[in-house]
Amino acid sequence: MQRYAAVNQMEQKLGVSIRYVVANPSSYVYLSDVRLRSDATCTPDGKCTSPFGAYWDRANCTNYNRYRYGLENLVGYAASTGTPTIRKQFPTRAVTYLLGNLDQLQDTDLDKSCSAQAQGPNRRERGITFWNYMRQQYQAEHRLVMVPRCGHNAACMFVSSAGARVLFP
Repeated sequence: MQRYAAVNQMEQKLGVSIRYVVANPSSYVYLSDVRLRSDATCTPDGKCTSPFGAYWDRANCTNYNRYRYGLENLVGYAASTGTPTIRKQFPTRAVTYLLGNLDQLQDTDLDKSCSAQAQGPNRRERGITFWNYMRQQYQAEHRLVMVPRCGHNAACMFVSSAGARVLFP
C-alpha cells in the first residue's frame, strides 16, 4: 500500500479524497538515498537519536536504494510515474502508518535482505523510522498510529479500537 500511495497516478484524476492505510509492511520505498545510522533509533513521538544521512553500509549493500527500497532503477508502473512525480506527490498524500506495537519478531515473511535491513531490524522499527524520515526529510503530514498489544497479525490490527478508528474515522 505504501508503494501504491507513492506511485499511483489515479488519485488526482478521480476527484475524490483518498486515504492510504499502510499496515506493518516488510519494507518501504524511500524517496532519497539517505537512511538512519545503524546505531540510531527513532520514536513514535517524532524523535530520532541521529539525523538521516548517507547509508553507512552502501559499499556492501549496493541495492539498498533500488526500486522496492528506493527510487533507483524504477520498473513498470513506478517507472511510468517517474522519480520527480513520486517525490512531489507522495509527501502530500493522506497516509496513515498502522503499526503493531509488538511487531518486533523476525517472522517468516519479513524481508531480511540487506536492502530491507538498511531500513531497520523489524517491521515496527522500520515503520517508525520511515514515518520519521517522511516528516523530517519531506515535511509530510503522514500519521502514525501504534496499535497496542498487536504483533504481525492482521486480525489484531484491524479489529483493534486503534485500527477501527483509522479505517472508520
